[in-house]
Amino acid sequence: MKPTKKRSVPLFWRLIALITGFWFLLVTASTTVTLRYSLMALQEQIDDILMSTVATLANAPGVQRVVAQGYCDEEMTEYLTDVVRNTRDLQYITIADADSVRLYHIDPDFIGLPFEGGDEQRALAGEIYLSDATPDNFQRQHRAFHPIFDEGGQVMGFVMASATHDRIREIQGKIIASYIG
Repeated sequence: MKPTKKRSVPLFWRLIALITGFWFLLVTASTTVTLRYSLMALQEQIDDILMSTVATLANAPGVQRVVAQGYCDEEMTEYLTDVVRNTRDLQYITIADADSVRLYHIDPDFIGLPFEGGDEQRALAGEIYLSDATPDNFQRQHRAFHPIFDEGGQVMGFVMASATHDRIREIQGKIIASYIG
């Protein structure tokens, strides 16, 4: 019986396989890094939208008037509802007094009820911040808070703007799909 000769793969094909493997690793690594930075940029963009919204509203004379008078008139209700509907990636705005009673909410059924989530106390202490919370029987939200100050510098309420985690994941999914597709 003759010994079988091992077939050797020509150098050309070995180089092609090596280059293809290296190219695949390079594309995979660069796509992974780019995707990670895109998702981080999305989170920063959402944070910026939420924080700029609460800062603008907390310093608006109309919002300060709402808290001072203890109710949201029709004109301010329409204005705030338009802000929610026309601001991308923003789903909720709440204006509440110093007792955490809602004076404005996109859903009128929540007006007059206590604020939910338990993450508002820092705003009532004068702090501006981002938070994540799950209000009772509701979706988890990414939230921005800003205190509302009276003319004497005392906190008289707060503004909260949020996007649900479901909405954020939906946007992230679209970004991921754009990299895959």
